[in-house]
Amino acid sequence: MLLSSIFTHYVGHYRFSLILFLKILLMPLIKIYFNLHANGKRNIPEGPVIFAPNHQSFLDSFLLIAALPNKILKNSYFLSRELGLIKISRGDSLARLMNTIIVNIDINLKESIEKMAAVIQHKGNLVIFPEGTRTINGDLGEFKKTFAILSKELNCPVVPITINGAYKSFRRGKLFPKATSIKIYILEPIYPSNLTVDDIVTKTKNSIEQQLL
Repeated sequence: MLLSSIFTHYVGHYRFSLILFLKILLMPLIKIYFNLHANGKRNIPEGPVIFAPNHQSFLDSFLLIAALPNKILKNSYFLSRELGLIKISRGDSLARLMNTIIVNIDINLKESIEKMAAVIQHKGNLVIFPEGTRTINGDLGEFKKTFAILSKELNCPVVPITINGAYKSFRRGKLFPKATSIKIYILEPIYPSNLTVDDIVTKTKNSIEQQLL
């Protein structure tokens, strides 16, 4: 009952998804400007999943919106303290319309975990950047374990995603993205049943790293 109430409060009141509207309106331009290619959509299994992409730039969420199939995207929720370039306070209506759940694990771990678990238990997908912040130099940063703990506790597969080229286009300190080729690789799912939390973290990071240029 508690998780049901949490899900309804943060995402359940909204039938209209601004995220799909933006995809229809803006994504063709993004695909052309960045020569965006997405591979591996067939690797997405049925049922709720945790998408775990590397984090190269402010563009990443928009690139994933462009890359994920509509039927997957409309039931996927991004975890963030920000939405693109816009700072959003917790519980803001725009965040909900953009399928974004604002969390602060450092301040309130229990509430953050409950929000994430509620999505998965209501058959939704989560998009969690395991690094927690954008890369400074283009290399993978340290992976936080939150996504792996959720995967293990809720028996939810992790789908690693490699974003290639976004750092070159819009690295930290840049005011405007360059028109560079960006590729997204949706990799084979990692099932948690016979793995430890540390195993899930290691396998996810290794899968992403193998596709980085």
